[in-house]
Amino acid sequence: MNVFSTNQPPVFPFLCFAAAPTLPPLKSEHFKPCQEKDLAYCLNDGECFVIETLSGPHKHCRCKEGFQGIRCDQFLPKTDSILSDPSKCSSFLFL
Repeated sequence: MNVFSTNQPPVFPFLCFAAAPTLPPLKSEHFKPCQEKDLAYCLNDGECFVIETLSGPHKHCRCKEGFQGIRCDQFLPKTDSILSDPSKCSSFLFL
């Protein structure tokens, strides 16, 4: 059966790439800057902050554009704006 032989266009699922998750602003009683000794925890110029929880403080990083990962250690190549803007979805056919 050839899906392209019908008069109707084939329907394929849309594939969208969501933007990187956004962290809440660091100006909160729950988010505190890292201590001086922990400032090097985040790599590639990432911003270190601490979240206070019942189990204790946990270090996290806010990565600069182009990096991702727990410690901003993974390079994230720039993509075409159509792939990084979830309002602009592209459909792809995988055969």
